[in-house]
Amino acid sequence: MKYIITEQQLETTIKKFKKDDADRGELGRAMEELVISYMDGNLCDVVGIKVPKSLDYIVLVLTPKYYGYETEIKIARHINNYLGANAMVLLKKSQNCDKIDE
Repeated sequence: MKYIITEQQLETTIKKFKKDDADRGELGRAMEELVISYMDGNLCDVVGIKVPKSLDYIVLVLTPKYYGYETEIKIARHINNYLGANAMVLLKKSQNCDKIDE
């Protein structure tokens, strides 16, 4: 199943996600941790969201610099290798982004 997210929808994202408002499902937090370790701290925020009525997830990642489509594919494979779950990864460069505080 494919999902279309417009540039305008991504532009409305600010510095941090409102994670309390999202259905992160059973694996959302684990996916977030995998992305943080894969990106080695080169990100601002990440949230794993469960797709309603599906086993799939969408992982949204805010980064301080641009990463190409290949990086999204590599992260999705990384998640699948560890969790066996399907995740569509979307990386978005944010102008007002500092590296994540751990």
